[in-house]
Amino acid sequence: MAKSETKVPSERSRSPRIPAGKGSDSLWHFRKPERQIWMCAVSIVGLGFLSISGSRYVDQAEALDFSQWWVFGTWVVSLLFLHALLILTRSRVDPVLVGLGLSLVGIGILAQYRMSVFSGSLDESGKPSLSALSYPIGFFMMVASHQAFRSGRFQGLRKSWVLWMIGSLAVVAFVLVTGRRFRGALMAVGNLTPTEILKLFVPLTVAGFLCFEEALTGKKAVKKLTSSNRSTWMWIVLSLALGCVLVGLLIQRDLGMILILTISIGFQLFAGQGSWWILPLMGVGMMGAVGVVQQFFPHALARFDVWIDPFVEPTRGGWQILQSFSGMYAGGLWGAGWGQGDPERIPIAKSDFIYSVIGEEMGFLGCSLLLLFFGIFVSRAYRIAEAAETRFARLLGSGLVSVVAVQIIINVAGVVKVLPMTGVPLVFVSHGGTSLVTSLTILGFLMALNDSPQMASAARKNVSSKRNRAGKA
Repeated sequence: MAKSETKVPSERSRSPRIPAGKGSDSLWHFRKPERQIWMCAVSIVGLGFLSISGSRYVDQAEALDFSQWWVFGTWVVSLLFLHALLILTRSRVDPVLVGLGLSLVGIGILAQYRMSVFSGSLDESGKPSLSALSYPIGFFMMVASHQAFRSGRFQGLRKSWVLWMIGSLAVVAFVLVTGRRFRGALMAVGNLTPTEILKLFVPLTVAGFLCFEEALTGKKAVKKLTSSNRSTWMWIVLSLALGCVLVGLLIQRDLGMILILTISIGFQLFAGQGSWWILPLMGVGMMGAVGVVQQFFPHALARFDVWIDPFVEPTRGGWQILQSFSGMYAGGLWGAGWGQGDPERIPIAKSDFIYSVIGEEMGFLGCSLLLLFFGIFVSRAYRIAEAAETRFARLLGSGLVSVVAVQIIINVAGVVKVLPMTGVPLVFVSHGGTSLVTSLTILGFLMALNDSPQMASAARKNVSSKRNRAGKA
């Protein structure tokens, strides 16, 4: 028989508890950590904006310009709106996860303001550019994903895994046919990267497939051999489809996306099959892919050479990483302060190397706090995936969490030269419209996985039982 879809969250992995009792008072108290985190974030980011504006006024003799502050104002208004919405809709989503996620976005907005990303974001008629609208669009997608799929409605996505698979192939094919080369990789019109949506489509595909395959092989079929053969063919079709996606990304030279998807697929298969041999097999496959890249793609091979020794071409390929090291070294422990550094000398600092900008102006302490925030965020997201009440939710959550975690590791490790740079932006922080929209959409899905009546009911029962035991004692 097929395994039941329901699961009672364990004591160790249960999501943050809803206070016992009903009414707005309990929800207001439950969402208190969210308010505290956001109040601190708004204060820090607001002071950062003031510091940068004052630095430009004093050092560069520029008039105080508040025309770019609308981005900061939009972020603050979005926090107030989301907080009110979560209370009015009696949401049970983890307040720390939501608080940290949008606080990291605020840090990214501050860093991008420092790099003058929003300079000229308004045209002559006062309308914002498409790149400046990336956060409002991403915020809308996050809220829409959460509201559309909360309370277990995400289960409706389980049976449409074939559509997500076809969509993944279509996105890769579209970029291959219409894309143009920019900095070595294929980009769509306007330097957009539609393949970012694969971070959502591929986990949906794998999670839905594993649930469907389990239900197929678990049924008491009259002809068990026929069912087994059908399952084998399904695995072959899925493998070919994902292989075509990865090959297409290889042709596009999107090595970062290949790493992210490969590792997320591996973790989903491990979570779904429970076989430890999947992890070493995934490592062997990645090593083989690295060998193929080194053999047939000179662009990627040059990045490996720079990674091994950036001083081989200090004024060409190694210039970016060397300037990044110089900036972080100049930042020291406390940093030069917002607006006091010189991160403009780092090529593409507003995107791939935004971490080095934070290192120069906020120092080692600022980088450590940023990594701490990322660590807590990923830990809370993992707990949500582990505590989900259905198999599909656990598989989808494991894939989405691994996508976020791997992207963070690849970016930071590339900046500090632990890994070769692959052009992957830093989640929530780097400048990059499609990346930010996709990351916020993933956050919306994680919120939906966490926001279910079963989780709240189990949490209230746990609080009630603890109070009863305390009363008897």
